[in-house]
Formats: sequence, structure tokens, C-alpha cells
Amino acid sequence: MVTAPEAHACIINYEYELIRRFGNDFTLGSELKIPIFIHSLQPAEYDFMAEMRRGIPSATLNYISEFIAELPDEVTSDEKFSYRLALIPVKGPKTRADMALTFVNTHDLNEEEKLELLGGDRSVIIAEKYRNVVHGDEMLPKKIAQEVEARIPFRFMLNDFTQLRKKWGLGPAKSGERKGLPNSDTFCLYSPAFKQFVYTPKLLDKIVDAICTEEGYTTFLGKEPFLKEDETDN
Repeated sequence: MVTAPEAHACIINYEYELIRRFGNDFTLGSELKIPIFIHSLQPAEYDFMAEMRRGIPSATLNYISEFIAELPDEVTSDEKFSYRLALIPVKGPKTRADMALTFVNTHDLNEEEKLELLGGDRSVIIAEKYRNVVHGDEMLPKKIAQEVEARIPFRFMLNDFTQLRKKWGLGPAKSGERKGLPNSDTFCLYSPAFKQFVYTPKLLDKIVDAICTEEGYTTFLGKEPFLKEDETDN
């Protein structure tokens, strides 16, 4: 499950090499068929799939994460390394009895053509390149608390960060949990390597904008701010 994109890329690379060396008669296409999905594409299934991932040993997840993190960007961003598919079911009458799926490279389409496909009467599968999602600009809780304090005139501690992120529904409900609170998307994600959530620069900006004034600080943290310069004077 975790390495499915890489396994998919491996099969495609093997198929390409077979045809290149021996010709079209040796294609795998006559033997490998379109997969049938037994999981519905409904929100109720998302937690089940996440639970399956949580069953994978942490040592395995760490090894995969660390291995990918050490690879150069030109490798990990190539679809020959990791090939992912976004399946978009479309309701409506079927117009081609022999064409259940259409494969499309979005880079070859303009915006009007993309809208036409997504609103059409056929299911569409869009190929997408692999992108790293951790170990880029993300920060651990202590680091993001330090960065926030550096950008505002007030003291901001790790406990303040924890209180604020829970108030906004971000990160884990309890320390050590891998499942994020409902508003975690785009602001944080779970890192198997660190065995905790890491937080994005987008969250850093959101916090700074919210508490950079005395009024905002009091509103979101429920206490009067303590100026950093007051501590220096003492």
C-alpha cells in the first residue's frame, strides 16, 4: 500500500523496456487488465484505509521515508520513480461501451479542456507525479513555536502553540497519535521518521497573523501577552 506508486512505476518501466527491446508483440497489455476496486470512493472508507496504513510496522515506514528523503528531487519528481493515479468517478450515461476509463496527462491540456473532461460523461484517470510531502519546509512543534515568537513582539511558548493548534483543530488530539484533527489538511502532516506531526509554513503565517497584536493574542490564547522586551529589561 505504501509503495504502490513505486510498484506501479516499476511495472510501467518494465513494459516500456519489453516493447523497446522485443517489439509490440511482447506487451503486457494483453495479460494485465484494468483493476477492479472493491473499496468505494466514500469518506467512510478513508478511515479504514488509514487504519490499514497504521498497521504497517514503524520501522518499515521509517526506512521508506528516510530512503526517499535521501534521493535527489529529479528522481522523486519523475513518474518513472513513482506513478500515482487520481480516480474521479463521474455520474451519467455511458457513451462508449468499450471505454470505461480514459487516461489523460493534464500537462497536455489547457484549462478549458480539463474542465470539459471533468464535467463530461466518462470516468477520468489523471496521472500525477510523485511529490515529497515531508522533510521539506515543515517544522516540529518546538521549532514552529520559536519561529512564531521571532516574528511577534510577545513571548510564545510551546504550550501556547499546543493550545492554539488544538483550538483550531490541527495536529493530533493527543501526543503520539497518527490521526490528525479535522482541520489538519495543508497545515500539518504525520512524519513516520519523526513519529509525530510536522507543521507547514502556512500554519506559521496563520499564527503570526492571528496573534501579532495584543487584541489578537488575548482573543486566541485567552491571556494577556508578555512583551519580549520586558523580559530583557529584567
